[in-house]
Amino acid sequence: MANRRLFSWIFFTDLLFNLVIGLVTLFFLSLLLINPITEDKKIDSKAEFIVMMTWPEKSNADVDLWVEMPDGEVVGYQQKQNSVVTLERDDIGLVTDTHTDRRGNLVFNPINREIITVRGIIEGEWTANIHYFASRPIPKDHVSGWVDNPPVTHDKRIPVLVEVQVIKLNPIYRVIATKKVLLTFQKEERTMARFVLDEYGDFVEHIDIPKKIVPISSTANIGEGD
Repeated sequence: MANRRLFSWIFFTDLLFNLVIGLVTLFFLSLLLINPITEDKKIDSKAEFIVMMTWPEKSNADVDLWVEMPDGEVVGYQQKQNSVVTLERDDIGLVTDTHTDRRGNLVFNPINREIITVRGIIEGEWTANIHYFASRPIPKDHVSGWVDNPPVTHDKRIPVLVEVQVIKLNPIYRVIATKKVLLTFQKEERTMARFVLDEYGDFVEHIDIPKKIVPISSTANIGEGD
């Protein structure tokens, strides 16, 4: 009799334990089914393609990248973003290529680069232009900081070599367009890429005809100081 009671108690305890485990498992499964939001957030923040501009390292030339969307809206340093397109950084040359560390030392980053990110697909014609905005004076501490290889100085008559790439990121990384040009004077504007996207984000046409898109406020005072 005692053995039967002990067996019944063990059986009851095991059954209760298994029921608790089952309920806990169902609880966590229900949480996963109700709240799959984190993965969706990653998808929403991805970029479809980027437009990247580079020019010589340690140059004091201020070159701007501009992109015009199919609806005519233009993104550049004056309007750095909207719901789809973002200028990641307005690089004005050597002046913004430095920072001061904790010890007060001037740290140099010689890369000159601007990137515009496109996070959504809009069907129609896109245009990417560059604009030689200015040649800025180099502070004395910047010049002395480059002991082995001093900065490249430009005045209004020294050309600046600029490269632009249009890179599609989804579904695979692919360079769609690349172009190099020599900017020969300040306020010069050049069309680097002009293309048409279909509703799926595929590049269906390249247009070789130049187009002005830079706002008049950025192109004013042409010839100033000549």
